[in-house]
Amino acid sequence: MEMMKTYKLTFLLNILFVSIGFAAQNKVLIVNTNTAISRYEKIATEFKNTLPKNAYQWLEFNVEGHVNPDNDLQQLIQTEKPEMIYCIGSKAYSLSQNYVSEKFLIFSAAINWQRLNINEKTYGVSNELAPEQEITLLRLFFPQVKKIAVLYSKEFTKEYIETLKKVTVPFNIEIIERQINHPSEINAELNDLLPKTDMLWMIADPLVLENEEAVLQILQIAKQQKKPVYTFSDSFVKHGAALSIAPNLSTIGGQSANLLMSLKEGKIPEERVKFPAGSSITLNMCAFDALKLPLSKEALSSVEQIIPCPAK
Repeated sequence: MEMMKTYKLTFLLNILFVSIGFAAQNKVLIVNTNTAISRYEKIATEFKNTLPKNAYQWLEFNVEGHVNPDNDLQQLIQTEKPEMIYCIGSKAYSLSQNYVSEKFLIFSAAINWQRLNINEKTYGVSNELAPEQEITLLRLFFPQVKKIAVLYSKEFTKEYIETLKKVTVPFNIEIIERQINHPSEINAELNDLLPKTDMLWMIADPLVLENEEAVLQILQIAKQQKKPVYTFSDSFVKHGAALSIAPNLSTIGGQSANLLMSLKEGKIPEERVKFPAGSSITLNMCAFDALKLPLSKEALSSVEQIIPCPAK
C-alpha cells in the first residue's frame, strides 16, 4: 500500500515537472508598443487566441505603460527568460532587439519593416499589403489613374516609396512623391503637387500623419483640389477619403502566431517577412459621387463596407 502511494506521488511529481518544463520551454513574451491602440490590441488578442493554450504560456509588456521601458523590459527578459518574443509595433521591436540577439524575434504592425535592423533570427508579418496586390485593387477602382501623389518622410517610409515606384511601372502608373521634413510643409507641397496628379495616396507615415488635425487638413486640401484620396485605414474613409484597402488585423495576429509555432517546430520559412494574408476594403460612396468617379460591378462586389452620404 505504501509502495503504491509512493509510486502515485512520484508519477504525479513527474507529470508536474514535465508540465512546468514544457511551459517554460514554450514561454512567449508579447511586447506591445501601446495596448491603448485598438489595432495593436486586436492583433494581440488574435495572436493569443491562435496559440494553443495548453502548449504555450505568454506574458505581456506594454511599452507605453512604463516610465523606463528599456530597463523594465531588460529586467523582465532576464527574469522570465522567454523562449520567443513577439513585438507589436516598431517601438516594441526596436526595444526588444537590444536584449534578444540569441532568441527568435517575431514582429508585426511595424511601419515600413525594411528600415528595421533585421538579424538572422528575426521574422515577421508586414504592416503593409503586398504592393502588387494594392496596385491591382487600386487600378480596379481607379482605372483612369496615371499619376499618383504621395507625401512621405525619409525617416519612416523612404524604402516603401522606392518599392511602390518600381511596382507601379507595369501598371502604367507613376508615383510622384514629395519628401517632407516637417508637417508644416504639407500645405504648400500638396497644393503644388495635386494639380499635377490624378489622386493622392495617403500612406502610413507618422511624420506626415502626425495627428488627427494633420489628417483632416490633408483630406480638406484634396477635397478642395477635387482629387480622390486612397489610404490604408477605414477611419480616414469616414472622414472623407474615397477608398481604403487595409490588412485584416485578425489575420495578422493569427499569421504571427502560426509563424511562431512553425519556428518552434524548426520549420524555417522561405520568406523572412510575410505579407498579411487578408484585406478589408472600405469605400466612401459620397466621395465617389461628388467626384463623378465611375464604379464597376466588379469593384463594388469586392467592397466589405460602404460609407454612404450623410443624411441631410
